[in-house]
Amino acid sequence: MTTDKLRLFSYGLTGMKSFVETNWNNATSLHKTIKPNEEHIFYIVGLAYKTEGPSRSAIFLKEKDLIYRTNMGPHGMLVIPCGKVDTANKDAD
Repeated sequence: MTTDKLRLFSYGLTGMKSFVETNWNNATSLHKTIKPNEEHIFYIVGLAYKTEGPSRSAIFLKEKDLIYRTNMGPHGMLVIPCGKVDTANKDAD
């Protein structure tokens, strides 16, 4: 995702239905090296069936683990471990 998409409806995401139909059973992954003072923006789409109430989601860091947390109305909170952050200094001796 790029910053020019931030102001667009659904961040400019199109073709979601056909993507989901084609890739429903395929795992996805993201491996990205972010240099000091850089940032990286990505978009996570959450699909829910027959849910009511507001949905709130976040990715947070717990030590070196990335955790995806979502709360969908009356269904309560779901916590999913989704990766790690490696802060190793590649220039260190």
